[in-house]
Amino acid sequence: MAYSTNHSPIQNYITRVIAMMNQHQSTTEPIINLHPLIANLKQHGYKRVLAIRVDLSMREEHQLSCSSMEFNEYKNRLWNNRRHNKIFQHCIGWVWKIEFTNKCNYHCHCLFLYDADAVRSDIYYADKIGKYWVNSITKGKGTYHNCNRNKAKYMHLGIGKIHLTDYEELANLNDAVIFYLIKEDHLIRDAVYQDGAAIGLSARNFRTSGYSNNFS
Repeated sequence: MAYSTNHSPIQNYITRVIAMMNQHQSTTEPIINLHPLIANLKQHGYKRVLAIRVDLSMREEHQLSCSSMEFNEYKNRLWNNRRHNKIFQHCIGWVWKIEFTNKCNYHCHCLFLYDADAVRSDIYYADKIGKYWVNSITKGKGTYHNCNRNKAKYMHLGIGKIHLTDYEELANLNDAVIFYLIKEDHLIRDAVYQDGAAIGLSARNFRTSGYSNNFS
């Protein structure tokens, strides 16, 4: 006796229901160790963000002459100027971390979060931030890398447009981007202490990472 391989309407309906249940479970499963900034955004009703990753550094010829204090001042100026800069009009928060390597000295890994209901082009805004760093903040001494130009290379994509109600996208942003970005680094602390000792200042209170929101 031959059996038909076509699904009956009931079977099709059951399949759709199971798929919807699986999707619902994947979007409501809690993220362990959700970063406070993301938790705050969700509490304030944000459903979609544009996650923009930019690495800020100094041009090679200015790396050795730029101390940790000077670099930190540049970084602070970038964020403190946001209220008077249209680039950051729809920026709702950022996460940053200053690192040190022997190859490029001090540099800052940044994640800027924008309201995705207000802006669309992540690559455009990443370039605008980078050029602002180069031209206005460091007066031509700096350089930048736009990570959003190469989204295809990321196995767990957590930048670009992220739906905070989608479990996979939220997990990628939280775990693969933010917590990877702020992972502990010992080289920066040693470099900062050496800088402080050279000019007779304590570097004990020097912050190497942090985050801020821009909507409260």
